[in-house]
Amino acid sequence: MKTFIFGLVFLGFTNLTAAQEVIASVNYDKSSFKSELTTPVKNSEYLSNFDTKNVSEVISDFQKYVANYDLANAKVYTSEDPSIYHISFSEGNNRVEATYNQEGALISCIEKYENVRLPLTISSKIARQYPDWEFNKVNCTIKYVKNSDAIIAYEVAIKKDSKRKTVKYTL
Repeated sequence: MKTFIFGLVFLGFTNLTAAQEVIASVNYDKSSFKSELTTPVKNSEYLSNFDTKNVSEVISDFQKYVANYDLANAKVYTSEDPSIYHISFSEGNNRVEATYNQEGALISCIEKYENVRLPLTISSKIARQYPDWEFNKVNCTIKYVKNSDAIIAYEVAIKKDSKRKTVKYTL
């Protein structure tokens, strides 16, 4: 019986020592990191089409990634043949279908984002037009073609009790 009790006590101490593992926690704060571009952005014309007030940070970050995409590192890239490349980007429910030329310049793209933050100008218009309604879902579609203005369309699903509506805004 003594060995049984001694065994239980020993197992209890073993459990306590296993609970003393060190766990490190890292908090990522985007505002504490400042990135500096050492090379010019290849597709700066694409980025200059968008006012940061009209798109959320998620969209803006994704657009920067698409603009800085290095086509020369893609597996399908060949420098011998003049070609057009269709590249698909996705992150969660957000998708971008981009078309690049041989030099890596962005020719066009169609962007679809789900559940993004609505710009303040649009959300205040909807709030005034539909008081006591709540925002249910916000989708954004952006169409860009080189040498023309981008079309930004928001589709906002709102609801009040059992009523549901979809409101569309184009910028």
